[in-house]
Amino acid sequence: MLDFASDHCYISSVGGKSDKLLHSHSFFAFIIMNQVLFHFKPEYLANIIAKGLDYTHSKLDEIDVIVPDIEYDPNHYCVDPDVQLCEKYGFDYDQVNCIELAS
Repeated sequence: MLDFASDHCYISSVGGKSDKLLHSHSFFAFIIMNQVLFHFKPEYLANIIAKGLDYTHSKLDEIDVIVPDIEYDPNHYCVDPDVQLCEKYGFDYDQVNCIELAS
C-alpha cells in the first residue's frame, strides 16, 4: 500500500511491515507515469492554444502535444482507451490523427 499522506512513500509487505520506498512523490510519479503523444490535425491548433498546452509542429504538418497518460477504466461507458483519454483532456477525438506513447 502506498502512503501519500506523508512526505514519504511506503510499500506494505505481506506481513504488514512497511519499508520506506521513496522520499519524493514527484520522483515516484515520474517512474510510473507514462506520457502520451497526440498527433492532431493542423486545424485543431487554435483549440490547443486555447487550452494553454505546449505543442510542436511535426514534419507531417501535424500538431503534436504530450500529456500524462491515464489509467484505463474498464467500467467507463466508453470502452475505447483513446476516446477515454481524449475525454479526460477535453480533446475532440475526430481531430486526432494518432495517439502513441511518448518516447
